[in-house]
Amino acid sequence: MTRLGFLWLWMTLAILLPMRISAGDIPLDLLTTKTHHLTLNKTETTWEIKTAGDDPFVSTKALATPINIQATPIVTFDYISVDGCDNLEVFAAPPWGQGHTIDIAMPAREGWSPISIDLRSNALIRENKNITQLRFDFGSRPDIAVQLRNLRLRAANAAEQRSLDDIARAQQTERDHDQRLRSYLAATFPGSITRIDATNDALHIVGQAPATSNLYLAEWPIWQTHDATMHFAQVWPLSGTQINITIPRRTDDGYDRLFSRFVLITRNGDHDQFQSHAHWADVIPAATTLPKMTPKSKKGIGGFSLGRKKDSDLDDLGIGCLTYNFSLAQWIQPQPTPDCDQISSGGKTWYIRRSVAENCDATMLAAAQRGIVMLGIILVPPATHWSAKDLGALLQHPDFEAGGIYTMPNLTTRTSTMAYIALLDYIAKRYSRADGKYGRVHHWIMHNEVDMGYVWTNCGKKSPCALMDAYQKSMRIGQLLLRQQDPNASAFISLTHHWTSTADPQRCHPSATLLQHLLDYSHAEGNYAWGIAYHPYPSSLREPKTWLDKDATFSFATKKITFHNIEVLDAWVRQPHVLFNGQVRLVHLSEQGPNSPDYSDTSLQEQAASMAYLWQKIKRLDSIQGFEFHNWIDNRHEGGLRIGLRRFPDDEKDPAGAKPVWHLYKALDTPDELRASAFALPIIGITDWSQAIQTGEIR
Repeated sequence: MTRLGFLWLWMTLAILLPMRISAGDIPLDLLTTKTHHLTLNKTETTWEIKTAGDDPFVSTKALATPINIQATPIVTFDYISVDGCDNLEVFAAPPWGQGHTIDIAMPAREGWSPISIDLRSNALIRENKNITQLRFDFGSRPDIAVQLRNLRLRAANAAEQRSLDDIARAQQTERDHDQRLRSYLAATFPGSITRIDATNDALHIVGQAPATSNLYLAEWPIWQTHDATMHFAQVWPLSGTQINITIPRRTDDGYDRLFSRFVLITRNGDHDQFQSHAHWADVIPAATTLPKMTPKSKKGIGGFSLGRKKDSDLDDLGIGCLTYNFSLAQWIQPQPTPDCDQISSGGKTWYIRRSVAENCDATMLAAAQRGIVMLGIILVPPATHWSAKDLGALLQHPDFEAGGIYTMPNLTTRTSTMAYIALLDYIAKRYSRADGKYGRVHHWIMHNEVDMGYVWTNCGKKSPCALMDAYQKSMRIGQLLLRQQDPNASAFISLTHHWTSTADPQRCHPSATLLQHLLDYSHAEGNYAWGIAYHPYPSSLREPKTWLDKDATFSFATKKITFHNIEVLDAWVRQPHVLFNGQVRLVHLSEQGPNSPDYSDTSLQEQAASMAYLWQKIKRLDSIQGFEFHNWIDNRHEGGLRIGLRRFPDDEKDPAGAKPVWHLYKALDTPDELRASAFALPIIGITDWSQAIQTGEIR
């Protein structure tokens, strides 16, 4: 699925309030009296649509004056749709007619996502001076749920005003960049850097060089991309074929070269030629000797924080692992106050909200007191969601587009990169102290669902290789910062269940493709102990009967990896080329939960059966360290899903009441497990749990 990080929705809801209508925008209202094959309901801010046939559509109320296509050509709204729409068709009238339509994709989205339709893209609409009404046709499938808000007309933004020539040039630049990256990763060079050991003061670099003149070791800063403008920060002349050189770790102005990679080059005038792949530091001295921890149970909770009234679940359920959302914008305030902490970079100072840090401390300490493994999820909101506007603008990726809920961090300039490092360094040091004063974060999950990056880690429309080039730099920063504090900490890549397919091929990429690119970068530039944070929801987020998933097969070519075929992920990480130093990489199932379509006995039993089914699989898979159940408590802002262990907090009958899946979850990993799970066997259609386990070869 577009595994759109429900986990993130707790943070999304906190920062993504309904957008205000800008001056000059024209609000649009839907006509409740004339709908076809759908039901339409309105809450205070949201339209809720449920399709009920193969031709569902709804119209807007007629405007008093015709639309000025030149002034406000963009129809826009925010939407959530767990199902997605196979084709959204927009009619402009009068006149009603097939020629007066625009078709666009409306992919599945589990978080509020903007969508924009340019009325100028249809010549008949563009020239029509009499349009007063629009109609939205939501594909041809019944039982599709869509939520809409902020429906309006607006002026075109700068990107939408670009000429076709500008767009073509930008696309060609992206193609050239993608080809340059692919060629670099696939190249065979005559030399190599084989190891870089860091001490507190120096970097010791070892490698093999070709027998050639004009040979140099070059420092390649993390913000310098591989393009036509590329230049190196510093070079050191080399001689001979055995490279053994020690350089200062820090520059005169205090920059830590730990965040640079190093490469062998030959230099002739202004022309530099690579003689090796680049290489990052392999060995990093840690400030502490924190013990390695593995979860005492695979049972976990996703997006956890204290104060949601059911904190006792940590003990009652026997929780062994948690995820926690670090939404960076919330940590920073624009002005100093007596109780704030400070971080500085590039001559600028920003101020940490002490209240946010202390709230986080309480959650981390509650986990530490119980011996729970904590994974922090690093999220970078776009600039509009920062009260410290200068830092928000600095960290927003320059290619960020409005379709993104979160942004890829901006690692394209020294200033922005160092600001990002300074903020993460504060978090890493706070939660990796030897005395455990504030609790401990054992690993970081870098951002959310990078394969759905256009939504959750946006840096514009990028090829898979170019997207990974941007993302893996943030992964490296996370790993380098964590390992300076904790020798056992790792950075994790976050992925949806779309393994070799994607619900939005124009903007998103299969998780298997991105993993392969991450391996390519790791093998080319120095392998390291990154892990995988996977979200193997059932094939349909609404359908708990995951054992019926047809697009989840027991093959590396499967379209999806879900509860049904989770053994495929285990087999994939055990392949020799995927291992790190001969060891299987850490895997956490960091966001998923079976849905109960409603609170009927049948739905609740099927939800619990789905969890019992998956548990019998993952308990046997040593690669999977934890299962962080998300969402822990049903959330009314997740497109109609009820994937929690508990009911809605405002449920009329039993607010936040424990569902059958809660009682099952409590029994898992205890002597009562098989008795508590037995109810699921006839629901699944098997007589013994061995029938649910895949034992054949996967390839």
